[in-house]
Amino acid sequence: GTNTLRIESYIRASENTPCVDDVTPGNWMNVFRESTISLQYRPNETVDSIADFYRKFTSIEALSNHQSSIVVGDQPSNTSLSTALEVMAGVSSNARLFYENIAFIPDSSLEKNPKGKYFLFVGQMDEVPDAWRGLLPAEELKRADDRAMMAVVQPTPSQTVLLIVSGQQGNGAALRNAGKLMGYAEAMLQA
Repeated sequence: GTNTLRIESYIRASENTPCVDDVTPGNWMNVFRESTISLQYRPNETVDSIADFYRKFTSIEALSNHQSSIVVGDQPSNTSLSTALEVMAGVSSNARLFYENIAFIPDSSLEKNPKGKYFLFVGQMDEVPDAWRGLLPAEELKRADDRAMMAVVQPTPSQTVLLIVSGQQGNGAALRNAGKLMGYAEAMLQA
């Protein structure tokens, strides 16, 4: 990520006695004891891609505030569960700090995670909660029938979900390969 420090100032005493040249950066600004400085932190909340999601999911802010969770269905298949564990291992190895704060929960426990903002669901399409599956376009649902796919959906303005899913007839190898990709930060930050 990046941080930006911007100092803005407008120097003009009055209309009758303007500074010599108030449009050039050569003017000096004095900060006196009576001056105030306001620092504000506003994280960029938009998640428009898989790379954005990965950046947010593994960010120090999300991890330190327990906002990242890996989710599986209530009755996950062996492939879904083992892939989710591989995702956990891959993401944890790349997390800057606090990787132990990534929750691993079944979808029925989502209501018990009020701090959650970033959810990474791993499983077969029939294991995806209906509210999340309903956010996928029909062509995405069809595409997932015989392969694995990743898609970002936003069920609420404050929650973002990355779905890593394969279709009901989808093979487990495709789901496992998609899950392993989460362990390669360089690749995920380009997705």
